[in-house]
Amino acid sequence: MLYFALSVKSDNFANICASLGCLGFTALAITPIALEVSVEYTYPIPETTSSGALCAWGSLLAVIMIVVMTVFVDISHWLGLGGFVACLISSLFMGKDYKRQQLDSS
Repeated sequence: MLYFALSVKSDNFANICASLGCLGFTALAITPIALEVSVEYTYPIPETTSSGALCAWGSLLAVIMIVVMTVFVDISHWLGLGGFVACLISSLFMGKDYKRQQLDSS
């Protein structure tokens, strides 16, 4: 993700393709983990609702980011880097209270 954020420029097609290939390769592997964690954090809500909402909001965010990065193509690498840093910082504040897992083990 960091490589993609730093390589997004209008004249940098080869690096964008390479970074998207790496991003797709790693995103496919982390998707089940992200869905499982989202189900844990939204425990009283059914699993299908939680994962469906996460996928829908992710798609909506992707469309918004495509429009924003198209408009601001000159500074889009800074927008991507800012998004990466925001996600990294927000992940530090995630709790470790897994209610569904505790219910299953008891």
